[in-house]
Amino acid sequence: MDYLLHVVSLIGIYAILSVSLGFAVGQAGVVNVAHASFYGIGAYATALLMLGKHAPFPVALLAGSAIASLAGLVLSWISSRVGAEMLVLTTFGFAVVLTGLMTNWSSLTGGPSGIPSIPDASFGTLMVKPGLGSATLIWLCTVVTTGVIAKLTASPFGRVLRCIREDELLGLAIGRSVVRTRSTACAISSFFAGLAGGLFATFSGYIDPSSFSVSEGILVLSMVIIGGTGSTAGSALGAALLVGLPEGFRLIGVGGPHASNIRQILYGALIIILMIWRPKGILGRFELGGST
Repeated sequence: MDYLLHVVSLIGIYAILSVSLGFAVGQAGVVNVAHASFYGIGAYATALLMLGKHAPFPVALLAGSAIASLAGLVLSWISSRVGAEMLVLTTFGFAVVLTGLMTNWSSLTGGPSGIPSIPDASFGTLMVKPGLGSATLIWLCTVVTTGVIAKLTASPFGRVLRCIREDELLGLAIGRSVVRTRSTACAISSFFAGLAGGLFATFSGYIDPSSFSVSEGILVLSMVIIGGTGSTAGSALGAALLVGLPEGFRLIGVGGPHASNIRQILYGALIIILMIWRPKGILGRFELGGST
């Protein structure tokens, strides 16, 4: 039961990450491989505020999310100075820099050893116990995140984002600032990534730079692409599949002594087959490049 709750909690955290990244990728057309960096900023900020400043969990969580949002604005500003063809490389470089800071700024982040003994989430005197309690909290936040992103996607702001994604000149013609609109979308996306990070920090009780690497950012982007670009439900589904499938292979004992390698081969093969069969993703409305 504890293992199942652990997996369910991880699916919820990654659903927040994929849904929030899906908003930037699917609606604004911002292909970002640095989303795990904002995830890490939220996790470290929440942990440091709770441990160093003894901040209440809700305050630390919201502050960590806000700091991640500011970092998203910084990346958006940097990205606006380069061409679209350099966007992925720019976000990749940003992710490498952030991972380097997490690894080497030992006096703040604990370096490669990370930060242990992070307190459990609590609301005043109400403690959120590990297991069912933390899974419930994570999924409440997942539902709220999905609802907010779905509402924004259907709003006039979401329609402007899609207009700019399809044709920047058209966006300018209707009096919208491309940079400001995309920056707002990136700030919103990064805020929820920071929220996922804060939840992960209290859920796991320990964080280190390996959980927020470039490969983690690519994994989250894969969830968005496989679930379906432009679909909030698809992004959540992608998270469930990419977290649940490896754990499912583990449960049924695939691979014997070479289980880990065989699971990775099967996992990668399923992704390739899906991309050939359905380039738009399972529930996607268009391909990553924007074609319908």
